[in-house]
Amino acid sequence: MSGNIRPGVLHLTQESCPPENEVIGMFRQEAAAMRADVVAANQRAVEADQRTKQLAALENQSGDASCSVIQHCNTPQHPHYDVALDDQSEDDLP
Repeated sequence: MSGNIRPGVLHLTQESCPPENEVIGMFRQEAAAMRADVVAANQRAVEADQRTKQLAALENQSGDASCSVIQHCNTPQHPHYDVALDDQSEDDLP
């Protein structure tokens, strides 16, 4: 044992990994954080669905089937407005 004692040696035993209960605690914290993220994402999805339903209801109430709340009756609102680009994704644009 005296061969292990030299300047700078603080312990005669090797330091080990954290105890199993600490590792389990870390996993539980990570799982709780993930569950909270899922709950928040579900809430955002419910709110988006409600907004979509509200917009659909507004469109149905408009009285003029050719006029859409979203499309503003296809009337350009800006000098550079292009109706043909409405249905394209930003990824599809040049």
